[in-house]
Amino acid sequence: PAPAPAPSAQPPQQNSVPPPLTSAPTASAPSMATIPKRKKPKPAPPPPSAPAASHLAPSAATAAPPLPFPTTGHLVYGPPSSPWNSLTASTPLNLSLPEYNPLGLLSCTTPNTLTIEYTAPPDSGRFCLSVSGQDTFKDVLLHVNPRQYWRNGVLLMNDCDGSWGRSLTAPLEMFPRLFGVKRCLTVQVRHEGFDVFSSLAPSDASTERDVDGGKHHHMFRFEHRQAMPTEIGQLHLQLLTAADDKGRERQNWQVHRVNWGLQPLLAAAEPEYSCPGVNSSQALHPRKLFVSGLDKGDGSEGAQERTKAMLERDFKKYGDELHGAAVTVLGGGSYALVMCGTEAKAGKAMAEMREKYTRLTRASRTAEERKEMEREKAEKEKAERETAW
Repeated sequence: PAPAPAPSAQPPQQNSVPPPLTSAPTASAPSMATIPKRKKPKPAPPPPSAPAASHLAPSAATAAPPLPFPTTGHLVYGPPSSPWNSLTASTPLNLSLPEYNPLGLLSCTTPNTLTIEYTAPPDSGRFCLSVSGQDTFKDVLLHVNPRQYWRNGVLLMNDCDGSWGRSLTAPLEMFPRLFGVKRCLTVQVRHEGFDVFSSLAPSDASTERDVDGGKHHHMFRFEHRQAMPTEIGQLHLQLLTAADDKGRERQNWQVHRVNWGLQPLLAAAEPEYSCPGVNSSQALHPRKLFVSGLDKGDGSEGAQERTKAMLERDFKKYGDELHGAAVTVLGGGSYALVMCGTEAKAGKAMAEMREKYTRLTRASRTAEERKEMEREKAEKEKAERETAW
């Protein structure tokens, strides 16, 4: 259509009569049908929502998926060395983890992440690792032990303070496959405890990468049972050989490389989802002890009474002033429960009686005791709120 004429310099009068419409378009007045309509702009699509990551730490929830290995740190074992094989090695693999700093753990500025790239054959029965503050490994801060055939497959966590503590377990079916595929096992040290993760190794081209995407799977949190070293120094890692293991199934795995370095925290301080091991310290009774490995003799009632009398005599000073320690013999006399007078006396008994009773640990609360603890906690919080009000 021809361009419209330029508007007049004089503005039209307020009551001026508009020109009559014509039935056909002219060169000076284009038809209204030929003027294209302005299209209504489409609204911009909303940005894609981020996946839920409430179980991740704030730094990990917004960042890209972390790499299996720390970006800065030390290669404490790896190429050009050949993979360490627990079946053929003659001695355990003891490695030092340098630059340990207790203050750096709180600020997340010093090495805090141990990553092990390994392969466990499909028919492997078990493998394990231990982290200690000393190279003698008399005291173990963390013991990680996946067992494929024991109790239909469990992940066992424990510590050793002169003697093994109470083990914590979780079914292997809860986690990605740990046997028959090359994986990375990551242990992150934090002030709440040890976080244990699993992810596929970067060099693995398995189709399982489509399942977990190579991301870390939070398998376990093992809360600190012993005090971490308070001085700047180093931690120690130990991998046992098949000959060192006294279990029924032999240790069978290959370790390709081990890294120790700094990495942002991969899990929140208090995960909102059900993670095995979280708040497990609250499940222990403050005054009750568990004694196992006792000689039950012939298992008769007389033998059980003699065992009970022996424990009451040995633990008498750790009970209350009137009646001493309360002892309950179970399992035909093979183990017993000892109730001390106070939490302090229970701790003293743990320190002084382990030389005679090597399998002495803290006992777990019963279901009724846990409910009572939660009820007392709720009443205490209610009283504090009323006082504040």
